[in-house]
Amino acid sequence: MSDMNTNNGNTGRLAGKRYLGLARQSQTLDGSKSVEDQIDLIRRECDAAGGTCVGMVALKNTIGSLPGRREDLEALKRRRKERGDFDVLAVQVVDRFSRGGAPHGFYEEVTFLKLGVEVVFVAEDGIVADSDFGDLYKSWKYTAARDFVKKMSERVSQGLMASLLDGRRTTALRIPYGVDKLISSSDDVPLYRLRDLRDGRLAKLHPKTCELIDTYGTSTEVGAGGRHKKQKSDKATFVPGAPHEQEVVKQIFALHYLDGLGSKRIASRLNDAKVPAPQGGMWTEIKVFNVYNQSLFRGVTYGLRVSRAIYTCQAEGKPVKLERDKATLMSDKWMPLIYRPPSEWHRQEHPALAEFLPPEVRRLAEAEQERRLREQYEYSVSPPERRRYGTKHAGSNYVLSGLLRTSEGEVLVGVASGTKERPRRYYRCRRHRAQPQARSPWKRLIPAEPLEREVLAVLREALLGDADLEETLVRMLKEEADAVRDVPHRLEQVRRERDDVRRKYNQIIEAFDGTVIEEAKAAIGRLHQRRQQLDVEIARLEQDAAGAEFDPLLVAKAMIA
Repeated sequence: MSDMNTNNGNTGRLAGKRYLGLARQSQTLDGSKSVEDQIDLIRRECDAAGGTCVGMVALKNTIGSLPGRREDLEALKRRRKERGDFDVLAVQVVDRFSRGGAPHGFYEEVTFLKLGVEVVFVAEDGIVADSDFGDLYKSWKYTAARDFVKKMSERVSQGLMASLLDGRRTTALRIPYGVDKLISSSDDVPLYRLRDLRDGRLAKLHPKTCELIDTYGTSTEVGAGGRHKKQKSDKATFVPGAPHEQEVVKQIFALHYLDGLGSKRIASRLNDAKVPAPQGGMWTEIKVFNVYNQSLFRGVTYGLRVSRAIYTCQAEGKPVKLERDKATLMSDKWMPLIYRPPSEWHRQEHPALAEFLPPEVRRLAEAEQERRLREQYEYSVSPPERRRYGTKHAGSNYVLSGLLRTSEGEVLVGVASGTKERPRRYYRCRRHRAQPQARSPWKRLIPAEPLEREVLAVLREALLGDADLEETLVRMLKEEADAVRDVPHRLEQVRRERDDVRRKYNQIIEAFDGTVIEEAKAAIGRLHQRRQQLDVEIARLEQDAAGAEFDPLLVAKAMIA
């Protein structure tokens, strides 16, 4: 907007008013001066229009396409309520205020107006000010700003997918524990290694001798060599890392897959041996699990399994456009996680790690890891039914899990011990997961049977001592009966929706050829997923309908007996 003149319609509008400048940039690259240029323009235009500057808000690395994440606007509203030190919010152009579309832009403008603050676009108000069609123009600008984000996301998705297919990018962004990232030229000549030093720095090493060449910082800390940035044409893959980390990884895999130890016991052994965990500190169950559940140590990783994309997600061929719920787009800080079907996953090979593990360990790890991947996707498509009340584990025999608390307020959960032939049930504090060391006071196991027996005795005494117990139970059962009275109507609605989804699914399969079906893969997947969800809901409603008719009085007497 540097070619805009100062006569932009703001002359006189800001006379005697206090203005607060707002400058925003989605991604601040090295050498970029976008925010500074916006501030200079806002100050120049508003001062010429007679306004008084009370400050400037410079937002770097702040996206404008997700309204739910715009905490900066909420902070400005609180400032107006608490301090009341500005009357005008001055922004360079419409898309610097919001890229969330016309609904979000106008909503924020009206919200500020209710607080006595006018939003002024200093480089465009010559068009929108004092015009009957000003709001119409702004609606076009807001819509164009959102459309720009959609097109940008499609181009970015295409570029990321191309780099993944060419081997210029790994599916894992961070460098996992126990491995290095090898950077090679476009003709596969090794250039250097990158090793995570686990203290916020990256080390650049010789590809063969591992001699230190340079160090880099992360996005929050700059090392001696600045921030690492590889050449666009360079390729990347994972190779075995620091020797001491390799040994720890192999030990964890052997303890789990050969000796059958769980995460807690492995973490306890590592902590007793004074083995430092990644990023320092002690080993925890989740840290151990993240190691032995890492398929990278079998020489393969999977990309495109999940997505939090707003408008477009990566895919081989044409990017997949997402249909997000409007309310979600307007309110959520992060988009709900989408689990993609296995047919859309991208398998990436890392030959240097194919023989990292012994054959038997590798075979067992592959079976368990692949099973977990399948179960995770199947659970996302059709999660198991949960009870209306109580634990989500319908078959759990730990009736007090989640109900009991320690004197400190910590929740007790059920755990199993012993062997398959002689299982033993205990209750333990949930905090033990973060305290795997052997002498932690939170690891105490409380035998389940005597504890449940005592609680049941107290409960029986309290309930049977209530003279109005039968009346209370009847009232509660009548409320339950009223709640399921509408089950047949809801069941009919769900069946109609299931039939409609099935009809749409069959139309796509029958009407289109293979090429179009490939392009419509995402839509077919969503219909298939929705049909499975409806089948589960129908089964639950049919079960509820079967038991919907009962006599509350007879059931109450049976419960007391």
